[in-house]
Amino acid sequence: MSAKQLLGKIGLQEKYICRSPDFYFWDANEFTYYNIPPPQDPYIKEMDDVYRMHESRLLHLKTGIRIKLLTSEDYTGDELTYSLFRPHVITHDDIELDAEDIDFERMIISAEGKEIPLADIKK
Repeated sequence: MSAKQLLGKIGLQEKYICRSPDFYFWDANEFTYYNIPPPQDPYIKEMDDVYRMHESRLLHLKTGIRIKLLTSEDYTGDELTYSLFRPHVITHDDIELDAEDIDFERMIISAEGKEIPLADIKK
């Protein structure tokens, strides 16, 4: 299953364009947004600043699926683009795996060829 299809199963799209300062495409009852530490590599940090980019995460509270969220601002600052990619999970053993599918009936996530019960995923 593609990342686009998996995102669709949890109610998201791959890209959102925002022209309003109060735009949130996720439901706060279903997702939580969190920042990750900024890049330590000075080159990457400089490129992020030049291209007005920021990487963060969305966590789907029901399943524990985490999605990388790249936010970029246009040149004039009037428009933000949110690009979602790499749905993944983190197990209770702190193993990070790319999520491939979810079965809501069986409450199982397929990740890198393994079937993982939702109870074994960090949320």
